[in-house]
Amino acid sequence: MRVVVMRVLQAAHDEAWLDRFVDAALADRQDNPGLRRWARASGWTAGPEPEPPADQRMLDSKFFDLRELRQSIREAHGRATGGVLALGLPDAEAIVIRKICDWLPYCLGEVVVKDALALRPDLGSVDARIKQALWYLPELDDVNVVCPIQTQGVAASVVGAFWDGLRQQLGAHRRLFVAIFSGGPELPTGVTPLPSPVPRHHDVAEWTEQMVDRLSWDPPLAARWSNRILVDCGGEPIDTRRMFEVMDRSIRDVLHEREAFRRRLEESI
Repeated sequence: MRVVVMRVLQAAHDEAWLDRFVDAALADRQDNPGLRRWARASGWTAGPEPEPPADQRMLDSKFFDLRELRQSIREAHGRATGGVLALGLPDAEAIVIRKICDWLPYCLGEVVVKDALALRPDLGSVDARIKQALWYLPELDDVNVVCPIQTQGVAASVVGAFWDGLRQQLGAHRRLFVAIFSGGPELPTGVTPLPSPVPRHHDVAEWTEQMVDRLSWDPPLAARWSNRILVDCGGEPIDTRRMFEVMDRSIRDVLHEREAFRRRLEESI
């Protein structure tokens, strides 16, 4: 096995895919302490995970209707300085934040997502919330830390004080501290505003058409499927949280009881 390993490494080096090979090993064996020690000692920083093929992305709703939002994150990442990436979604549902966090490894590499910090003054002072965020500093030498920040009902001055204090005390690290502000009408300077996803019926219809084609089902089932999602969401305008929940349920049905789900579509009016 030692010989095989050395031959693979030599081939990866000679054929210029060693970086991708090491990134894949680190992503696939995240809990291997030997690999983690080696990565720290060698200063290796794993790159982003490759996105799955298109047919697999269709079966994962974190890739649905977030194209503009994902592009904005990539552009903000390219501009990020000082070891911090700050993003803002004033009107985002919690499920959208979760979908963004699930997607971030494809943009940043390995991430760990922390519980949300609420900036409401009745739940704790600004200094207390800054100290809570700074607890995560030791992890920034190994992994990108993602911390959602809830600002609903919080004065802009409080949000700004938290952001200024956090930036001043973060310091330099190998990986990024990612702050995702959500719920407030105003964002501090230095926080990149992201476009809120606005799901539309034709987006859902396009997704069901692709799914039906992938599954080799009769094309008319696509319209029945999209109409069923629309009805379950309460019509238009589509509630974002409800839409993701309904889509995820449809995906589970396709994965676990495909024929029964197809029959239900065929019997629907």
